[in-house]
Amino acid sequence: MRTKFQEPPRSVPFPLILQVTFNNVFSMIGWIFFGVGMIFFLLLGLESNLFTFHRFMGELEKAEGKVLKTEYTNWSIDEESVVRWLYTFDYQGKKYLGTSYSIEKTAMPEQSVTVEFSADSPEHSRIEGFNEAITPWWVTIIVMIFPMLGLLFIYLSVKHVPKTISLLRNGILTYADYVDKEKTNMIVNDAQVYKLRFCFEDDRGDSHYVFALSHQIDDLMDDPQEAVIYNPQEPAKALVLDNLPGKPYLNEEGQWKWRAKGYAYLLPVVLAIAVNSIIAFFKFF
Repeated sequence: MRTKFQEPPRSVPFPLILQVTFNNVFSMIGWIFFGVGMIFFLLLGLESNLFTFHRFMGELEKAEGKVLKTEYTNWSIDEESVVRWLYTFDYQGKKYLGTSYSIEKTAMPEQSVTVEFSADSPEHSRIEGFNEAITPWWVTIIVMIFPMLGLLFIYLSVKHVPKTISLLRNGILTYADYVDKEKTNMIVNDAQVYKLRFCFEDDRGDSHYVFALSHQIDDLMDDPQEAVIYNPQEPAKALVLDNLPGKPYLNEEGQWKWRAKGYAYLLPVVLAIAVNSIIAFFKFF
């Protein structure tokens, strides 16, 4: 029987949506990987010639340039320090400044160099035989691994969120009996992850199984029955409430409450967005 406080649709508070979306291991790992990886991408990955080589495709113009100064950078390739060359050149009556990079030794001011560039964008130039960016293309590929892994973990953490929110809003609450458990190949915090099976009856009296993956199985076996919420049109779509982030439950007024308190789980999200936004602001503005 459906009791009054079980009737859908229910309001799902925004803090509970945050819990379901971000308060899980995949989300935390994902945002840490994404946040740290993007820092290196913004500081190093964008400085590679992977983003500049297209400017030097096709036929290039050449002009004589003069070295203004050379200086060592903090980068090295094959234990050879990368040197920054600052130079100037004239094209069609206008003077341009340019920067190129090489492991060549430093040069004296006013030394002549050959500068190459596209006639359409002489503001983007390089010394012939030199690199137009401080880091090689493969640096970008390497630093992109971590943010891409982060995005994968974030995707895994949110792909079931719409289904979960829909069940919280429109699902039917009932109780399930524990059936059995089996080991999985996953380990979390040095604890074995188990796949637990529960059996419940829908409002038509038909039996269904619902599964829960957890390394904290005591939380799912501490009550004679576990609260389950299921889709009345498709009862096979069900969730064990104690296995959800925040451990939500319905009070007698039919309102969703949750046992987990605080917002510490949002720290990786906030730091990833804030730090990278600050870096991007100072880099591009």
